[in-house]
Amino acid sequence: MAELQVRAKLFFLDHGQGKWREQSICNIKVENGVLEASRAADGKVLLSHTLNKYLDYRLEKGVLIAFRDRTPRDEEEDVLLACSSTQGAATLLEEMNKGVEPLEKMAKLPAKEEDTAPPAAAATDLEKELPEKVTYANLEALVEVLEKVEPSGTREAAGQLALRREYVPQILSLFDILDDLDDEDGLNLIYRAVLAMFKLATPALVFRMIHRTTISAIIAALEHHPFRPRIQHRAYFQEVSLSNPMLLEKELTELLTHVHKIFYLRDTVLPLAIDDLTTELLTNEATISRNSAVSWISSENELVKEVVSKVDPRSPNILEILKFVEELLQVLKTLPPGQQPLRRYMENGLLTAVAPCARHANRLVRAACSDIVNECLLLDTSLLRDFAISRDSSLLTCVLDQTVREEDPALQCQWQDVGKILLETKNQREKYVFAGSSKLTELDDSFLELLYNRRGGVLDPLLIPLKWHPDLVQDPSNVPETEKWILAPRRADRALYVSAPLVAICIQGHRAAAAQWAEDHGIIQAAVKLLKSINLKFRNDAVMACVWILRAGVEADDQALHQTMAELDPFGVLMHLTSRRGMLASTFLSVLDAIWSLNRRPLVQLIGDKYGPQLESMKETHMGKHFLLRYQKNQGDHSSPPPTVEQPSGAAPEEHERDGEADLLAGSYADEEMHP
Repeated sequence: MAELQVRAKLFFLDHGQGKWREQSICNIKVENGVLEASRAADGKVLLSHTLNKYLDYRLEKGVLIAFRDRTPRDEEEDVLLACSSTQGAATLLEEMNKGVEPLEKMAKLPAKEEDTAPPAAAATDLEKELPEKVTYANLEALVEVLEKVEPSGTREAAGQLALRREYVPQILSLFDILDDLDDEDGLNLIYRAVLAMFKLATPALVFRMIHRTTISAIIAALEHHPFRPRIQHRAYFQEVSLSNPMLLEKELTELLTHVHKIFYLRDTVLPLAIDDLTTELLTNEATISRNSAVSWISSENELVKEVVSKVDPRSPNILEILKFVEELLQVLKTLPPGQQPLRRYMENGLLTAVAPCARHANRLVRAACSDIVNECLLLDTSLLRDFAISRDSSLLTCVLDQTVREEDPALQCQWQDVGKILLETKNQREKYVFAGSSKLTELDDSFLELLYNRRGGVLDPLLIPLKWHPDLVQDPSNVPETEKWILAPRRADRALYVSAPLVAICIQGHRAAAAQWAEDHGIIQAAVKLLKSINLKFRNDAVMACVWILRAGVEADDQALHQTMAELDPFGVLMHLTSRRGMLASTFLSVLDAIWSLNRRPLVQLIGDKYGPQLESMKETHMGKHFLLRYQKNQGDHSSPPPTVEQPSGAAPEEHERDGEADLLAGSYADEEMHP
């Protein structure tokens, strides 16, 4: 082979960081079947790669050549050459693809000391037993030799021999003939031969078999299992190619199809027949190719726009399209944080396109939409929240709407979790903690504008379960047609149960604006009315939801709201829970705990005056003792000592760690001093 020289940048893939590491600008020389990259500055050789025509040398974006450097002396290394011109890259790739018979040269290299080379006698016996040419006459003998190779040094020798004698193209040529003749016995032997070569687990042989030019024929050859019914792998891929909804540019589509075939080969065709080493080889090759395809798509705005444009709920292939987008996002998660182009997908309207699909009649489509939103949250929660605030609130409205309307309980909980993350600003505040108070004020203002002041009713879906609850609506015929679903048995209680935590976040999160929102929509009034109109014994979901809303009202820093709660007095129907156990009782006790620790005076006064006997019955408990103490302090009654709990002899005083206990003698709405 004549000498060829090209100048290019040399990159090695850092698998730990998942990104390419630039080495230097190098002079690339191809001579006598060896590619050598020497640093242009001082001539130091950084790469010496023996060309192998069975390896896949790929040209990407006109000037990038990617391949794997595999030699017996070094571990596998992913290499990228960025050439200075498209003409130089094309010329270099042409010379590389010509290749040489690499195995003869590689055999001359000294092996590592720790490597266990096969005995010379065993290698010689294999050369005698394995034929030079594969024919129908010697096919059975070849299969028997390959199947009896032990997983030791002889396996590597057999794999190298199969490569050197080009068994793969010979067996596939023989398969074409036997397939045309429909020779079942011969096809069964072809199946065994292909499977035996996979079991050799020789990297170069495996990569030769799953190369783009051969993998389809390999999968076809594996249709003919000797003892099982034939599986039509080729028919499956023909159907997939005809109905593929993600037809992008030709080279990219071919790369994605190749990745699909490798995973199909690993997971469907060969899962029980190959060992872990072969499985790992298939996984690594598919993963590298898939990551390359995803990086290619995500780096070009036109390709991202084309992908997003295909997300249409009216498409008959919408489920396949959403699964493809979900897989894109999953691969983006594996990239380093600085190389995750989620913003490009957001700016091209991905989530705006996904929102209508979340209301699709097919449950699997709705589940795929939920998974996509979750993948975006895992990639960059702050970006998703900022986008929902400043760009398009349709995503947030969709999330809240699906939380209320979704029929599937599992999906309903997924949407609820997403809603909690989007509405809760604590994590976002941590992001801006060093940006100063002006940034925090801007953040609060933007959320106030979105949640409470913006026309369009972003939070309206959360109000549906209370507004149209069957126990609160006197005439069911007044319920709008779009909300008739809530009249179905148990749908209203379930919707209220999942929406109440989100309502609670909205009530307690933004002070005056939140309290005003709760007052304007009569949320506390509706919750209290519902509690007083249902049988608490058989309606745990509805009761728990109302208690959550009441606790949010207590925790909200608004005295007018507390005065409203005191006037409504929801505690009469709930005080019996103080003597019970369970989640509902614990939640109600947490409401009482918040009332005394935050010193909500109207509520402390109401409960102390009206439900004193129940408090007295709890004075031996932590909550009851301190609630009575708070009530007495507010009354200015110092005549009787506070209730105490007897301590065992030698016991240390009880330590209080709850909020508000350290400042028991102080604390009110404005940290006012309490006077006797």
